[in-house]
Amino acid sequence: MTKVVKVLQKTLILILSMAMLASGVLLLCAYSGQIEATDILAQGTVTVPANGYQSIVYARSSSGNYFFQVDAKTGIIQAFFNTENSTMVTWTNGTLLDMRNIPSCAVFNGSSGIFAYGLTQESPSSEYLLLSNPDSFSKEVSYRVWRSWTYENYFGLLAGISLVSVAMIVLFQLILKGRLKDFNKALESQE
Repeated sequence: MTKVVKVLQKTLILILSMAMLASGVLLLCAYSGQIEATDILAQGTVTVPANGYQSIVYARSSSGNYFFQVDAKTGIIQAFFNTENSTMVTWTNGTLLDMRNIPSCAVFNGSSGIFAYGLTQESPSSEYLLLSNPDSFSKEVSYRVWRSWTYENYFGLLAGISLVSVAMIVLFQLILKGRLKDFNKALESQE
């Protein structure tokens, strides 16, 4: 009876250690590279009046790539960046332009699409995306603003390394424990 219990114990330990080994390998594979994450900052629908503007506020808090998706139901929409919520527009090259004198080049000019800019410094601030309607009729515009960044998950990587290490130690003990006893007995009998 005790021999059956020992065999069942060894089998259970073998199954658990193999499960730990497989889980550790999966964690190592999943977290050995960079992980891409996204965070939606703003989304919704706004009405942009005829020959007018509508601003969308979003929080810029961390480095990463900021993506903007706009979709005008009819006609063309133009988009500008504005960091001060004023009539001044900040262009991607850093120059300021008065919104009352709309420039011929916007960061986006079309009916629908996605555009982006990258941010490397981390200084929290509220930013504004200004939507301009050059037509003589109001437009419904849906928008979405999100941030994408990559990071290393060292906790997941260390968990994978730990699981593999523990599983290997348990397997080593389980497989070689009887052989080590036999080896020790053989050494003792040689004396």
